[in-house]
Amino acid sequence: MATDDDIRRAKDQLRDSVVRMSRQLDTDLQAAASRRVSERLLTLGSVRRAHTAALYRATGHELDPASALAAMERRGIRTLLPRLVDDRIHLAPAGDPGLLVAGHHGIPEPASGSVPVEEVDVIILPGVAFDLDGGRLGRGGGHYDRLLALLPDDTVRIGVAHTGQMVTRVPREDHDELLDVLVTDRGVHHTGARSHLRDA
Repeated sequence: MATDDDIRRAKDQLRDSVVRMSRQLDTDLQAAASRRVSERLLTLGSVRRAHTAALYRATGHELDPASALAAMERRGIRTLLPRLVDDRIHLAPAGDPGLLVAGHHGIPEPASGSVPVEEVDVIILPGVAFDLDGGRLGRGGGHYDRLLALLPDDTVRIGVAHTGQMVTRVPREDHDELLDVLVTDRGVHHTGARSHLRDA
């Protein structure tokens, strides 16, 4: 039986492998994949019904949902972005992109604000690797897992990934939170990980 140390080592190895692969992706292909992912996000019923949606600002080789965020705002959906305070993610109104400040790892984030997690209908989040069972591997800080654990049980959790980030199985620890939907440059997959949101 795998120990916690075994699982953490497996996570580190997978993280290194996927990050190396991501660095080789063509910039134009990444931009095209970001556009396809944003288009697919906007077709999801959970997104169309949302009053409040949390997204993220892409960094490094993450797919960028910026056009989906802009379209949601045009539809009257309140959009939020993460800001890191004392090692904990707070969700703040996205506001004017020109007013964002450099936060953790230089990632642009709102300078202030915090919306109660109870108001979040949908959260769209990045990761390093994903599997079809709803598993997600982040950068190793555990910030999103802690945030997901605080969200209402009916908040729909959507992971965004390039096809190359999909793996057979993400190593999982007890505290790792599962996703309901995966949106990639090639399609949409409902994980069924949390049965009450099987068709989110």
